[in-house]
Amino acid sequence: MGRAFCRLASIACVSLGAVSTARADVVILTSYGAWSTAIGGGDATLDFVGQSGFLSDEYAALGVHFLSGSTVGLSPIGGDDGWGISPTFSAGYESTIDFDTLQYAVGVKPKGQFTAALYLQGTLVYQSGPLINASFQFRGLISTQAFDRVVFTAGPFGPSAIDNIYIGNPIPAPGVAGVLAMVAVVVGRRRRLG
Repeated sequence: MGRAFCRLASIACVSLGAVSTARADVVILTSYGAWSTAIGGGDATLDFVGQSGFLSDEYAALGVHFLSGSTVGLSPIGGDDGWGISPTFSAGYESTIDFDTLQYAVGVKPKGQFTAALYLQGTLVYQSGPLINASFQFRGLISTQAFDRVVFTAGPFGPSAIDNIYIGNPIPAPGVAGVLAMVAVVVGRRRRLG
């Protein structure tokens, strides 16, 4: 089993090898601004305004495809504009998103409990712990390993919805190494002091 280090400034949690098959180190930021800066900007927002019913290729122009039947557009859900998405029962409460290009970052504004799994060519490279959120607060993942699929799985407690999804640019995030190095230093200091 891997370890998770939490509560560092705007960093919610860093997971190092959280699942035995995972190969990516991932930083999860709780600030959209910090996440966007760390990946060098150029991100796109999937806002879902006006989307109702099952999603599939509505965002194909951005290189984003929802696995058929896994995600439904909803309103009202609360959040920024009242529109969002939810994983479907028939898909095991999973929203599966495929990308045309390799990605290193993805952000989400969830309500309820979700986990995020990152895949590269069908192989799991990272599995998060619960991303618990009561009020659509931002969670941005930055990975050291490229991925071409993300699966958001709703947890067992209460209704779960996603207001927005943020897609990073397909260029390796320039801030990943620096952010991971900073976390390693802080965690190392806390261990020596504790």
